[in-house]
Amino acid sequence: MGVSTGRVELQKVLPLEMFLRYVSGDLLAVIATCTNQRLAEQGKTPNVTPGDIFKFFGICFYTSVIKFPWLRMYWSEKYRLPVVADQMSRNKFFNIRANLKVVDDNRVSEDHKQNDRLWKIRPLLDAIRQRCLQLDRPEAVAVDEQMIPFTGSPVFTCV
Repeated sequence: MGVSTGRVELQKVLPLEMFLRYVSGDLLAVIATCTNQRLAEQGKTPNVTPGDIFKFFGICFYTSVIKFPWLRMYWSEKYRLPVVADQMSRNKFFNIRANLKVVDDNRVSEDHKQNDRLWKIRPLLDAIRQRCLQLDRPEAVAVDEQMIPFTGSPVFTCV
């Protein structure tokens, strides 16, 4: 089910397949562990699994496409969407949302925190970058031009 364009075979890829190309089960486990550590530090029950993190991201993707004015509406009696509400309870979703962590703060030195502005998400960035380097790259890649000129100044620069 692909379209041949000379050297590169383009296929229809589902969003879930694309997500799984870049986010591994190991990364989901790390995020669940760090989130549970944060919950434990706050005196809450640490009961987040990698599957919960996977569902959390799925709900986030879905709610970014099907927009309601308030996030709680997806679970409300009047506007309930089963594709969201049946996956995870509202309270668990908001609990994960409020406590999501990808790094153990205790393992990061103060010097590293000072020098790396992205230290809180560095493990996520590194894991996704590693997957990008492992995936096959097509020989012909086109980069589209930016439609609206950017007039701001970049905060982060490539190292």
